[in-house]
Amino acid sequence: MKLHLLCFVLLSTTTLVAQTQNATISGTISDARTGEPLLSANIYNSETLSGTASNTYGFYSLRQPQGQTAVSATFTGYQSFTASFNLTRDTVINIALEPVIELDEVVVSGQSPLQNIRSTQMGTIQLSPAKTEILPACWERQTSSKPFS
Repeated sequence: MKLHLLCFVLLSTTTLVAQTQNATISGTISDARTGEPLLSANIYNSETLSGTASNTYGFYSLRQPQGQTAVSATFTGYQSFTASFNLTRDTVINIALEPVIELDEVVVSGQSPLQNIRSTQMGTIQLSPAKTEILPACWERQTSSKPFS
């Protein structure tokens, strides 16, 4: 019985120590010029190979082991951001990324290598009223308030 109690105490303290060794890094990622949140910006720690993406409000949350850490934030068309610090508790880091690529105009064009296409019209099928009577009930137009009546 004492052995079971001793094992329980050791496992409980090990679990508590393991839970206190992590902290959360959270914040928002936005455009430095406009302040708009950046949807799906990436934030990651290359040492622990863990990361996440910002949500529609630019918010992110990343759980990391306590101690010396470095996180990087990237978004296509923006200068990347890296911060190194000692993570001892839950930390908020709001990141404003600077745009590096600005385009005035984008023109997309294309040509089909197939010469046998004469029209882009979709195919059509004509159904007579007699054929529409054999369609399943779920395809019929509902005319009453009762379903499938």
